[in-house]
Amino acid sequence: MSAAQHQPTTVVPEGSIIITPAEVYTKVTSLTDVVTKMVAQDEAAQGHAKRLEDKVDGLDKRVSAIEKKIWIVTGFAAAAGGLVGNWLPTALGK
Repeated sequence: MSAAQHQPTTVVPEGSIIITPAEVYTKVTSLTDVVTKMVAQDEAAQGHAKRLEDKVDGLDKRVSAIEKKIWIVTGFAAAAGGLVGNWLPTALGK
C-alpha cells in the first residue's frame, strides 16, 4: 500500500462552510474581550450611580431640614400676624 492509500478522503458537500478550531478560538477570545469590557463599563456605571444616589440622599436631607425650618417660621409668622391683627386696632384706639 502506498501513502496515498492510507490518507482519509473527506467529502465535503457542496455549499458547506468549514470552520476551523483556530477560527472558533479567535472568535471566542474576541467575544470574551468584548464581554470583559462591557462588564467593566457596567461596574463603572454602577459606581457612578451609587455616588449620585449618595448625593441625592444628602440633598434630600438638606431640603427636608430647610422645609422644616420654613414651616416653623411660617407658623410663628401666622401667630404673630394674628396677635398684631388683634392688638393693632386696640393700639390705634379703634
